[in-house]
Amino acid sequence: MHGSQSGIPYAAWVKEWNDRGYAAISLSTNNFFPLNNTAGDREYNGETENWNYGLYGEFLEDGYVTAPRNQAMNDTTNPYESQWMYHAIAQTIHANTLLRSDPRVDSNKVGISGISWGATVTSLTIGYDNRYAFAVPVYGSGYLLESHTVFKDVFSKGNTPEMWLAEDRFGFADMPVLWLCSNTDAAFSMNTNMLSYADTVENNADTRLSVVNGWAHSHSYGWSRAESYLFADSVCKNTAQIPAVLLQNSTASVVNPDNVTVTGAKIYYLTSEYAYTNGAAPSWLSVDAVITNGVITTAVPNGARAYYYEVSYTIDGVSGVTASVMTEK
Repeated sequence: MHGSQSGIPYAAWVKEWNDRGYAAISLSTNNFFPLNNTAGDREYNGETENWNYGLYGEFLEDGYVTAPRNQAMNDTTNPYESQWMYHAIAQTIHANTLLRSDPRVDSNKVGISGISWGATVTSLTIGYDNRYAFAVPVYGSGYLLESHTVFKDVFSKGNTPEMWLAEDRFGFADMPVLWLCSNTDAAFSMNTNMLSYADTVENNADTRLSVVNGWAHSHSYGWSRAESYLFADSVCKNTAQIPAVLLQNSTASVVNPDNVTVTGAKIYYLTSEYAYTNGAAPSWLSVDAVITNGVITTAVPNGARAYYYEVSYTIDGVSGVTASVMTEK
């Protein structure tokens, strides 16, 4: 699912999955309808002849109703059927049913992924529909009331805390989830991804956390990372699993069930508390770390107030990163 309040489906993202052997559906949760078969080739920029908001043509004749657009949770005091999030989740569940009904698709290997706002919808949907074989929320997550960004205010609006907190339903999400995020994202602070990971890994030990250092926030950046596809392949094609980095009693252990090639490790740390200043994420320091017999033996730098571990790896020559949760002092 796409992100932003004016986002549209992107053909390039569908093709990324198609090229890897997957069938894919990209939803228009903002209810923009394509006016031609090339409409998804470029990003919606607010003024384009290729998209129309709302139903038109034969859809109007059949009596369908246009769903609401993304109101940044300003509509949560409306009845359910008039709220954008209600329709976004319902459309996503319907897309799952539609994809699973295609005889060319293995209904046991249908996953879900969303970018930014699409990741918030993904995080909520997996608590309502546990038929997914895997899930990959990119940037966004649950626990947005704990965010250091504007999303804390967004998810505090109206009846949102009572109705649309993904963490309230994480207990129903038992599929493996890859929480893929950035440590410098201005939209979603990574602590919310880490809280989401800690919740959902309890339901499925194959759940993973990937934190990309300095990763920019956009649709194209979101679908360009290899981790999404490596994770999906591990579930659907029985390829090697992404390693995990687990913290136990201040010891960081690398869990590598398929013995993939580990190419390095780092400790990312802050000498002040983890916080955003004027909307900007903190600047992380890092030191290279040593892994000995599956344990990261390098000491955390003196004066670190917050830190987490990153492990880099390759699977069939494709590189990725995996991470631990953050520890704060």
